[in-house]
Amino acid sequence: MTSTGVEAVVGAMLNLGFKKRTGMIFTRSVAEGVLGWVGLNQATRRQAPGHVEVNPVIGIRHQQVERIVAQLRHKKFHPYIPPTVSRPLGYLMPEANYRTWVLGAVEATQAQSADLVGAILSYGQPFMESGSTLPGLCRLIEDGVGFDFLLNYRRPVALALAVKQLVR
Repeated sequence: MTSTGVEAVVGAMLNLGFKKRTGMIFTRSVAEGVLGWVGLNQATRRQAPGHVEVNPVIGIRHQQVERIVAQLRHKKFHPYIPPTVSRPLGYLMPEANYRTWVLGAVEATQAQSADLVGAILSYGQPFMESGSTLPGLCRLIEDGVGFDFLLNYRRPVALALAVKQLVR
């Protein structure tokens, strides 16, 4: 389900240079071979008709790490799923708590949409940039940013690539 507020967020993301992918996933290059990743998880349960609750997840996808992980696992490489590391946007904000935005079809939603996109720029973009290098990505992985079952495969690959880069 989409609302006017969600449509406003999608338009703003496209204007910021993000590419819309499957569902509500958006990516944008933050460095060579590294994508900034935004997933807009949506829920309509317990919301007024025409309203949707959005929980944005911010991620970083390091294509070389993901390509090697796919090869080692005998899986087909996907160009943007999953992010190498990710965290819900609310946890990147000063409050460091779960945070959602309720978007609907009324004028108040314009402010909510703008607030959501502003938070993605203010807190999500610096996060994306923090993991745009292999050392930065390794720090995030070691800090447990993401899901353990994904990080367990990515940790040794990212560390090996970082060491290889240092040795050059």
